[in-house]
Amino acid sequence: SIDIEAKDEIGRLAHAFNALLQETNQALQSLELENKLRLKRFTKLIEIFNTIIKTKSEDECIRTSIQEIKELTEDNKLLFTKENLNTNNAVPIYVSDFAKGEKLFFGSILLELHDKNENQFYHSIVSMISLQLDKIRLIDKMMSESHAKSAFISNMSHELRTPLNSMLGFTQYLLAYEDLKENQQDIISNIEDSAQYLLEMINGILDIAKIEAGMLDIHISHIKIYELLDNIVSMLLPLAQQKSIDINIQKSEANSIEIDSDSKFIQQIIINIISNAIKFTKEGGIDIFLREDENNLYIHVKDTGIGIQKQNIEKLFHEFTQIDNVLQNKHKGTGLGLSISKKLAKLLGGDIILKSEGLDKGSEAIFFIPIPWHHYFLSSPDWLSFSVESFCSFSSIIFFT
Repeated sequence: SIDIEAKDEIGRLAHAFNALLQETNQALQSLELENKLRLKRFTKLIEIFNTIIKTKSEDECIRTSIQEIKELTEDNKLLFTKENLNTNNAVPIYVSDFAKGEKLFFGSILLELHDKNENQFYHSIVSMISLQLDKIRLIDKMMSESHAKSAFISNMSHELRTPLNSMLGFTQYLLAYEDLKENQQDIISNIEDSAQYLLEMINGILDIAKIEAGMLDIHISHIKIYELLDNIVSMLLPLAQQKSIDINIQKSEANSIEIDSDSKFIQQIIINIISNAIKFTKEGGIDIFLREDENNLYIHVKDTGIGIQKQNIEKLFHEFTQIDNVLQNKHKGTGLGLSISKKLAKLLGGDIILKSEGLDKGSEAIFFIPIPWHHYFLSSPDWLSFSVESFCSFSSIIFFT
């Protein structure tokens, strides 16, 4: 301010200037206070949002939201009602009907609104509540449909497997009957092949349904990898010998790689990979070798087979997908083997990578699983058997293309 005692025009101008300064200071103080209030409200709004998005059910969402707003307003009379009240202090909540594509009234929050800013603030909170309710309802809908689908597939598969097993039994009995003519034997063999194909497909579908529904349990045991590989190769060697294909396991000098994992799943994965290599290799051989780094154990299966174009590699991991080629047409399959193997590998915290330089250049499948959980389970012996859902909560899965 300017101190001037004169009463002339300069004095009156000084007094006017001082009044202007005082008014400006008051406006700045008011603006600063308003900004602090807005920042405080914005911060509180973020805190409330972070609390609301953690809720898992509609009741929890509403209960938590009302509690948060009560703490903010210090109004214990604040409440939620299912009635659609057309009053100024009723803030309506709407949710989405995903089937009809429209909004439905869900309820109202009754609170005292003193000004326009408060009205906008609490409508922002209600908008967040509506979004969270939509998310909860959508997740519940998807989970319900997923469980229904898995239950249907499981029941259907069980119902179909029983008559198919009977068909296989009868065809095997008829094939052993000596008085059948050659054309009759061919017909029965075709029936047996078709029934076996359908049974393999149903078993594959059932496996996928169990994996997606989280119904598979992982049982950890100590595995000697080379011993497991020897057993698998011995099992598959007759198939390879029929095509004059060599299977070679390149063992390291130590020859003692061991890991804690699910032996059944690992065996199923490796059998599927080697069986595919045998099926699509006309001549040459299959080399199997292992390597480790600080995180993973890698099992490589490299063949001299028909190979695959790079753009088709990812398709092989899709259910019921096969790539057209001469050998594929000759050796029909369900198209589920690699898909199931990949899902099982991911349940174990690993993955399967498929590589090929192109047609007629062979292919290489790399199955890897993490090593660190060997040490984890040794320190937690009570967790040697646990559900897939609990395992997936801490496993980290990385897919390389």
